[in-house]
Amino acid sequence: MQVRSSAMLAAIACLALAACATSPPAADTAAAACSVEPIATLPLLLERHMVMVAVKIDGHEAWLGVDTGAQATVLTEAGAARLGLPRDPRRRTNVVSAAGVTQVQNVRINDLQVGDTVLSDLSVAAVALPQPDVPRHPADGLLGADVLSRFDVAFDFAAGTLGLYEVSNCHEVQPPWPGRYATLPMQLSAKRLPLVTVQVDGQDVTALFDSGSDRERLARRVALRLGVSDAALANDRDASGFSLGGASHVMRIHRFASLHIGDENFAAPLIEVGALADPDAGMLVGLDFMRGRRFWLSYATHRLFIQRATP
Repeated sequence: MQVRSSAMLAAIACLALAACATSPPAADTAAAACSVEPIATLPLLLERHMVMVAVKIDGHEAWLGVDTGAQATVLTEAGAARLGLPRDPRRRTNVVSAAGVTQVQNVRINDLQVGDTVLSDLSVAAVALPQPDVPRHPADGLLGADVLSRFDVAFDFAAGTLGLYEVSNCHEVQPPWPGRYATLPMQLSAKRLPLVTVQVDGQDVTALFDSGSDRERLARRVALRLGVSDAALANDRDASGFSLGGASHVMRIHRFASLHIGDENFAAPLIEVGALADPDAGMLVGLDFMRGRRFWLSYATHRLFIQRATP
């Protein structure tokens, strides 16, 4: 079992920097070997438009949505109350969604256990979170990039599993999948969110690989750049929905000529168009694309691997 805290990680980092400054390694010292260590394999539960895993919070089982598009791990207000978590009087969080910014109170978590890894001494926001209709397991919150980006994360929607791997001293990794797969360069935003380049109507668009989005969404500013007018969007079908924090938002469903992701091409795709919360992303690639595929997000080597499931 691995126990980590922000204070511990900071102390380790400082010690490592001091060692490097005072005792440089000898020229003949062998470089540390690349290591990819499995940390956990968790069952994935797909609740309508939310991918969830079971974790333990202060010793109690909880269900968290796995959201690569969320900057931080959060809990629902109901989940925090059910788990009996105390308020953190020193911390409030600005929750940013497509509907705007909402400030909420934080709660304290002593231990968050994901597989055999335990993250300690956390302060997380407690927010209103829309739930799927009649869920088998209501989500107690979302597992965000502050936790996910500590690992390499493997989604296998075909097998229904989520794998976490600790990667050390590796310039590149290879997923343990037989057969062909696509490899995309992946950038991490300042918020540690995974960004890849896709093509819409033949033009490059920076897309957020967002397991917290139920489908593909395009920023209005990008649609305008692609030649879609406001008048055309006004004639498109409405797609109302809800954002993190419970606020409503409105988007339009527009038919584009083409969408290219990895080594796959989609003709005449329907993509929602509207406001996106993250200014770094011109598009969201969501669960509509992810279902039936495998993905490896290598936060350590900045690569995204995609494999279509065999029929």
